[in-house]
Amino acid sequence: KGPKASPTPAKPAEAAEAATSGEATSTSTSPSAAEAQAAEFAAFKRRRWGYLLFTMLLGFSSEFLLWMLAPFFPSEAMGRGVSREVVGLVFACQPIALLLGAQLAPLLLRSVDPFLLLQRSLFLQAVVIAGFGLAGGVASPSSFASCAATNRLLLGFLSGVNEPAAQAVTLRLVPGHAVSYSLSLVLGSRFAAMVAGPVAGGMLYAFGGFPLPFLVTGSGFVGLGCLAFVIGGQTHVPPLSQAQTDVPTTQLLRYPAVLLVL
Repeated sequence: KGPKASPTPAKPAEAAEAATSGEATSTSTSPSAAEAQAAEFAAFKRRRWGYLLFTMLLGFSSEFLLWMLAPFFPSEAMGRGVSREVVGLVFACQPIALLLGAQLAPLLLRSVDPFLLLQRSLFLQAVVIAGFGLAGGVASPSSFASCAATNRLLLGFLSGVNEPAAQAVTLRLVPGHAVSYSLSLVLGSRFAAMVAGPVAGGMLYAFGGFPLPFLVTGSGFVGLGCLAFVIGGQTHVPPLSQAQTDVPTTQLLRYPAVLLVL
């Protein structure tokens, strides 16, 4: 038999035409995917933007609870005979309790409606905040420090429960391609509270004394609880399954990125 004929190389004109058609196909499909994502996010902003706004307000309020104390609480406590070390311990109580409450939140979200959990925890926070403002007349150093530490522990624990609930609702309703954008807004609201908290706390203290910052903040949490009631009545969010929530902290600590953030 004679030698096999080698395949005929493609002509330059045909290769250029094939490359051009491939680019046209890719450019024709790429805009359609981008348009679909844009349409999905536009629909989210029209119908469900309130969920993201609610999560931002909750993050702002939780951070505000701590930072509003900075202008007046240390001087009030030391004026009653509380040491600087104990004042620092009072400030540390809230983030410690928040970490503990965050471990309980996934267990509750398996069987409890997220909005019901938000309503109860927010109303409880309002009572705890206002109650400490009304109990500010305690003169004994040990009693005042005990009340303050208990108040911070309860508020931190409840924040650790309701913040994951709100974020779980939001992340399940936000389009997948907009999750990072939504998380940046929630994080930005917390940073805004770090700026506004000391200013607002100092102004309220100067205007109405020790009880006023707590009474105003407690009223704000009542409003958040009512907002959770209204939003929850409009949308049903099924409880998270065990596969979605059963991620222990010890497993998260195995990732280098998590350790780096800590």
